[in-house]
Amino acid sequence: MYRGDYESAVSHLVAQRVLAPSDASVALALGVSYVKLRRFQEAVAVLTPLLAAAGSSHNDPREQRLVSLQLGEAHRGTGDRLAAERAFRRGGLSESEARDRASRPDQR
Repeated sequence: MYRGDYESAVSHLVAQRVLAPSDASVALALGVSYVKLRRFQEAVAVLTPLLAAAGSSHNDPREQRLVSLQLGEAHRGTGDRLAAERAFRRGGLSESEARDRASRPDQR
């Protein structure tokens, strides 16, 4: 629907969150869109609660990994390397991979 048009996706997803504020899939899509747009603070604010949400669909290890890796990218974009490294580790990267990825300059 919005392939590559993240600005339009954000507009649509923000409206969807008003209608379904507890829909984790909408929050995840919004968080990913914010990362793609380099709106890192907003991405952190949307993605962080997804990891803590008990009973959500994000208890699926694959989805938790995706959320964690996107959160790592968002933290890296804000300059919080320690939080980025923690998120990357939670996403399944090794300690050295997480440290390297968290230290990488944002190249978007």
